Amino acid sequence: MIDNIPYDYQHWQFMGWTGGLLASAVVISVGYAVWAKRRKKQQESSVREMLGVSDLSNSLDTKHEGQHAGRAADTLFIMPDISNYTRFVSSKHLEADDAQNIIFSLMSAIINTVGEELRFSKLEGDSALFFTNADAASPEQIGRTLLSIFAAFDARKTKLAAELTHDPVTKEMIQNLDLKIFAHRGVAQRFTYRGMVDHFGSEVTLLHKLMKNHVNGDRYVLVTEAARRLIDLHDQYDCEPLSETIEHIGQVQGCVFRPMNASKSVQAEKVSSLKTEGAKTPKAKFPPSFRNSLKLTNMKWITTMKIKTLVAAVAITFAATAAFATDYTKGTVKKIDAKSGKVTVKHEELKNLGMPAMTMVFVPKDDAVLAKLKEGGNIEFVAERVKGKLTLVEVK
Repeated sequence: MIDNIPYDYQHWQFMGWTGGLLASAVVISVGYAVWAKRRKKQQESSVREMLGVSDLSNSLDTKHEGQHAGRAADTLFIMPDISNYTRFVSSKHLEADDAQNIIFSLMSAIINTVGEELRFSKLEGDSALFFTNADAASPEQIGRTLLSIFAAFDARKTKLAAELTHDPVTKEMIQNLDLKIFAHRGVAQRFTYRGMVDHFGSEVTLLHKLMKNHVNGDRYVLVTEAARRLIDLHDQYDCEPLSETIEHIGQVQGCVFRPMNASKSVQAEKVSSLKTEGAKTPKAKFPPSFRNSLKLTNMKWITTMKIKTLVAAVAITFAATAAFATDYTKGTVKKIDAKSGKVTVKHEELKNLGMPAMTMVFVPKDDAVLAKLKEGGNIEFVAERVKGKLTLVEVK
């Protein structure tokens, strides 16, 4: 029996290590599953909610996912739309992820430049829908906003193209992207659905149908007669009379303005001549610095874990600890609205919310957090979505 003691000790020691290993694996797996489910839910939140919280936060209702009763609202709709989008994303020269990241970077530049005079509703592929109550902002404000959208789009496009000196094909494809903006005023039913502010009615249909028109060029602002009084571009650009027949709606009158006189030439329509039809062209290869500049590279998460040794178990434990650790994000406080209890912060990428770097509005968790903030101050913070609102929960 004495001879068996070392064996029994080693046996039970082995069983203890094995049991601890299995218990750790179960805890880690369950915790990872909960964390992954939470992250997936956050990432599935529409980009409109992430980028338009300054206007949407008051209308979010996490207790009911169905439609909320709408109301008729006299609304000015603004819809920027990227020209030559289909040709760009269909190119065999670009990987789908790279094309998507470039387009999203351009859309982010558009969305981030819009101020409080317009509210962000949603993304629709190559276009973004904004709205505001008619007469809520001055025509001069709306006019300046439209021009700032063009400026932001051009600046981002130039920056992306400048980083692709090694790939002239992709560089020229980016340079041939351009922008159209559609503006219309009409009464529509405004409602919320799963945190999204949207509109319903024939006026919304008209806006979308106007995107298929007979206007030449890839860069212009199309303003319907109903919206002309709300947008001041007349002093800077000539009005080209517009007349379009919309099926089931009828005749639509308006103006076409061409900012910076940059309508596309015939040569731009022939960008596809860079490649002969059916010819095989090498895929674009981007350096890491280019993808990092987009800040939109998709993260690949671990989906399976195999534990074979105690060393592997320790590595997984440390990985799980790192995954659940609190990550602070750097930012700068741009504005504090003490009356409404909102803070505008220009921040770096919020990894836990799947959100790129941008400027947006948060709600402090409590007065203690608010007391740590001052306009112009640099902060490190933790943000979470609390009851549908982006909330500053920790600040240092």
